[in-house]
Amino acid sequence: MRVLVVGETWLTVTTVINGVDSFAARAEPHDSAEGFARALRAAGHVVDRLPSERVNADFPQDAGLLRNRHDVVVIGDVGSDSFLLHPGVYSARAPQRDRLQSLVDFVRSGGGLVMIGGYLSFSGYRGMAGYGRTALADVLPVIMGTGDDRVERPAGVAAEPATPDHPVLAGVTGPWPPLLGYNRVQAAEGSELIVTIADEPLLVLGTAGRGRTAAFTSDCAPHWATDEFLAWEHYGTLFANLVRWAGAGTTGSDRIRDQEGAA
Repeated sequence: MRVLVVGETWLTVTTVINGVDSFAARAEPHDSAEGFARALRAAGHVVDRLPSERVNADFPQDAGLLRNRHDVVVIGDVGSDSFLLHPGVYSARAPQRDRLQSLVDFVRSGGGLVMIGGYLSFSGYRGMAGYGRTALADVLPVIMGTGDDRVERPAGVAAEPATPDHPVLAGVTGPWPPLLGYNRVQAAEGSELIVTIADEPLLVLGTAGRGRTAAFTSDCAPHWATDEFLAWEHYGTLFANLVRWAGAGTTGSDRIRDQEGAA
């Protein structure tokens, strides 16, 4: 599968305060999806990255362009404003295409969409992620609230498979390592609840038009993902399976055959 991983990066800015004076001393970039992308590549997926700071300028506006380049889009820990506030809208006050609607069109035409949890996923920290107020709410397999949806579990909580024989869990055996939190959502009508955490949805699957969508409500990276979860022998298998499932929509399987025929 050709996968676009969007988000999961941030900057830490150090501010020095000296008496009445203050100044920014350093801006340090972070990429928390390196291990996630590496695991997908090890399973044979082709992975492109679009860091959070480039989403507003560089995420494609056209669904056809998305379809030509990618089979699956994975969004993690980057809020909806980064898609909605194109520089032309925010700075030049010129109408632009709604890129989340373009992503919906991509899915309905056979593409795959996976949302990974975090402080700026689903509703997110103080509701700032805001996906429940966007077009994406129509295709994600979960119902999102409007306020802060984070559930912090600092003592750790382990997931429990609800549908252990689903293909996404093929090869994923034994107890799950603990996770430290998740976004609280409800499984949408007609979706498949695959894994729960504290009796709430962790992994939910659905369809939209000819495409497939998935919601993993905890993180693929720190802090909700513990070191034990990141080092788990089934970490790569789980997410590689999830991406493979999401990309096998109606046109996704046709693209796979076309790519194999061209090889």
